[in-house]
Amino acid sequence: MYCSNCGSQVEDNVKFCSNCGKAIGKKNDDEIDKNESSIKINNSIETHKEDIKEQIEIVQSRILIVEAIWVFVSIYLVWDGVILSFGSDLNFYIEHIYNSFFIVILDLCEAIIGVINIIGSVKSILSYKRMTTDQIIKKYGKYIKIKYIYNIVICVALFVWDPLHVKTILLPLSTIGVAIFEMLFVTKYIRKNKEKLLSQT
Repeated sequence: MYCSNCGSQVEDNVKFCSNCGKAIGKKNDDEIDKNESSIKINNSIETHKEDIKEQIEIVQSRILIVEAIWVFVSIYLVWDGVILSFGSDLNFYIEHIYNSFFIVILDLCEAIIGVINIIGSVKSILSYKRMTTDQIIKKYGKYIKIKYIYNIVICVALFVWDPLHVKTILLPLSTIGVAIFEMLFVTKYIRKNKEKLLSQT
């Protein structure tokens, strides 16, 4: 047994510490138990905080990766919608403006969607560390998003219009692939650890 006042080792049956003279008894034993319990609680709280911090950092890194991939895919959408289509086929569009009106609209929509994606992803990349847990869950915690729908719809429409072209095959595959990757890599992880992430407050 040890004295709770000075820490010196004392015999079990003594009533006073031979080093500091403080009374040894049940009261001191209770104080020691309280101190030990308090230390355990504090350690548990610190461990919990570290665990939550680690989970948030993992989510943030996953968001960064996914948004970077969206930027690359979206750059291709803009490049294909504006430069490839209107650059290489401009004379064709002028000569066949009425027949090609639908594909012109599709290409414009493709480019606009690409720009919207880039703006949204760049914003997320610049601010992902400042986002609160509630904001992260609200933005990335849903499996179905409007973003997925309009990206997939425009790419599938391009594929239906020209199914034999390589680019129209790659576009829907890439957008669907990124959407599924985000669902599995970010959304699923957030939903699995939702309670732990929310407990930071």
